[in-house]
Formats: sequence, structure tokens, C-alpha cells
Amino acid sequence: MTDRPVKAGRRRRPPTLILGLLAALWGSALAAPQLLAFPYRAEIGSTTVYSEAPLRAGEMRAVLDRAERLARRTGVSDPAGTRLFLTDGGWRWSLLALTSRRAFAYTRPISTIASDAVIVNRANPAADMAYNGRTVGGQRQLSGVIAHERTHILMGRKLGLVRSAMLPVWQREGYADYVAGESSLSDADYARLKRAGAVHPALPYVEGRKRIEAMARTRGGTIAALFGADGREGK
Repeated sequence: MTDRPVKAGRRRRPPTLILGLLAALWGSALAAPQLLAFPYRAEIGSTTVYSEAPLRAGEMRAVLDRAERLARRTGVSDPAGTRLFLTDGGWRWSLLALTSRRAFAYTRPISTIASDAVIVNRANPAADMAYNGRTVGGQRQLSGVIAHERTHILMGRKLGLVRSAMLPVWQREGYADYVAGESSLSDADYARLKRAGAVHPALPYVEGRKRIEAMARTRGGTIAALFGADGREGK
């Protein structure tokens, strides 16, 4: 019996190496979303806007101007440029949003450190609207969403990232909605959900905004007035 030669098979790449490369690419995209090749880009004031749909400068400028006016309520200047990524809720959003896929937008802490970046779910600059796909609480003004996310960035600068992240949800999100001048739930939606004993992720935002509004009437509405110029939490 003769031995048959055994053909050398292709050497397989170690799975850990492949997973490591994928993780590195994913991590790079989270830190620099522009690596996902957004088709459109525009420089509008100090904001660089990346979009999956063609942009009309006039429409986008109106949205950004309103967002800036709202953000002035924080009392913190924002001289640095902002990167704004407008998605259509498709694969780019799914890849970047992680567990926040039903959110309107998000700003991750790494973006606050490196370069401000706000990623938005389905955006319609022409109508100044953003959508998250929910039946109730599924739409709000795009300018308000941008102001909400910029408020998180400014709170991180004023209070420090750790202290800002440690604030109770009603303070952190309620204040951002206070600055935005709205929440995703209307008063009627909020009342109906409360009567039904329903659970909705936007309920704490509305309740927090109302509490902040009451506090602001006596203290003022800036970050320093409500949370302390030295970063101490307001009670």
C-alpha cells in the first residue's frame, strides 16, 4: 500500500485576528463616522454636515441657526466646530447607534473629547424634523434634537464628563429637553400614557423637563445656575 501525497490546504486566518480587525474598523467608525463615506458634505458656519441625502444650504442653515439660538440657554459658549451626521436610519445609523437605535440622535463621550460629533437618526432638514420610528413619540424638530445633543456636549465641558454622566436621568435628559424647548411626547401623549400606566422611554425626559422648568423660574436656566458654577449638582 503506497502513501498518497496529501495536498496542503489553505491556511485559515485565526478567527481572533479577523474579529480583531473588524473590531478595529468598527471602533474607527465610531470615533470618526465620516469613514463610512457619507455621500454629501457641506460646511455651514462652524458646522460640518455629513448627509446621506443631498443638502440645501439654506434649509440646513435655518435648522442650525435655530439650534444655536436654543443652545444659548445653557450659558456656555460653543466656539469649537461641530460635526453633524444626518442618516436615513439605514445601515450607517444601525452600525453607529449600537443599543440606541430607537433614539433620535446620540453623542458619544469619545466624540466630546476628540471632536464634537452628533449622529442623527432619520433626518428631514427641509421640514426641520427628525424621526426614530416609534408610533408614539416618534418625531420632533431636528433643530431641537441638535440643541439637545449639543447640550450634552456643553454639560460635559462645564461639569466634566464623569460628573455630567453621573447626573440623574431627570436632570441630564430633562435639562437637554428644557434647552431644546420640547420633548418627543406631547402633553396629550404624556397624559394618556400615564393614565394607562404605560412604559415609554420618553416619560422621564418629559418629567425631567417639567422639573427643570420649575427650577429655572427661580434660579435661571443656565448650566451654572441649575447645577452650580463649580459643577455641583442642583437639588
